[in-house]
Amino acid sequence: MLSLLVFAIGAGVAVWANPGLEIPDMVYSPAQNVIRYKNIVFNSGWGDQKSIYMGPPSEENNKAWDDLHVAPAMVKIPASDAAKLVNKTAPIPGDSGNSLGYYLIGLDVFHQLHCLDMLRKVLWGVDMHHTNDEEAMHHLDHCIEMIRQSLMCSADITVDVWAWNEEKQMVTVRADNMHTCRDFEAIRQWALEREAGEFDRTINLVDS
Repeated sequence: MLSLLVFAIGAGVAVWANPGLEIPDMVYSPAQNVIRYKNIVFNSGWGDQKSIYMGPPSEENNKAWDDLHVAPAMVKIPASDAAKLVNKTAPIPGDSGNSLGYYLIGLDVFHQLHCLDMLRKVLWGVDMHHTNDEEAMHHLDHCIEMIRQSLMCSADITVDVWAWNEEKQMVTVRADNMHTCRDFEAIRQWALEREAGEFDRTINLVDS
């Protein structure tokens, strides 16, 4: 309820600021009630503003990336939530091929992080073990397109400021600005608590 209230207040403010603004209905997500907002100052990625996710692939930063998107990638939801989805999704089969009463989904943020992680590894020369170069390029092209659409969909309007750079003796843009963000960890925990686990993806379970 709180997340819906926050959205309603935000939408009300937006309409007040721009009376001509039309806001479409929100596309349903079973994770929408976990949405919280927090202000975060971004790392610039320059100088000493580095994070665990940067640098050549290593055991440490590979694990950090995996923790972001691997386990929470496939989520199970009950039929009552699945019925509210805009697009129909597949039921999860049990060991004997029967329905467990759960349906398979993923939250797109984890797909986007998977794509970014793959681009990171390819940039550093890691072999992603595709069948051939054509398949590899198709996968990379897909990932770039998904990230492009996501960035344009969210269209972050955080203000980037400019400041005098003593070293370069010129005005340069600052990347370490404060952003109002969705609480990613809350969303990740929601997904982890509903992790689908292993199941036979070759079973075509007909939904009743």
